Amino acid sequence: MARSECFNKTVCPTCGSDDLMRHVAGGGVEYGYDWVIEHFVKVTLDYIDEEACYEELLDDVYPDNVNVCGFSYTPSYILKNLDPTAWRCGLNDWIDSALSDGILFDIDGGYYRYDEIEDLFSKGIAI
Repeated sequence: MARSECFNKTVCPTCGSDDLMRHVAGGGVEYGYDWVIEHFVKVTLDYIDEEACYEELLDDVYPDNVNVCGFSYTPSYILKNLDPTAWRCGLNDWIDSALSDGILFDIDGGYYRYDEIEDLFSKGIAI
């Protein structure tokens, strides 16, 4: 029996393994199921654009645009361009808060919305 067939059986007739490991191209073979879930999320969902989400948050919290010499600017644009250090600190604080509050989930440095992951698996999708 070819090695690739080993992972498609309940018990491998070649090696006798019954651990039910799966091989996912680019994901490897591991024990447990966390890696399977993370791989499934990465190939099924898109990670968020954290900067765009933070801009949206700022603009929702501070909805009034600022007018300068007849031009209108959003608060997020002003903060990002006038004080990039404050912008980056605020963005990092928002990400840390969203991770600790269970709003975002980090998989290999990409952030996914927890509610989208929950919706994905609540549909009864088999891995």
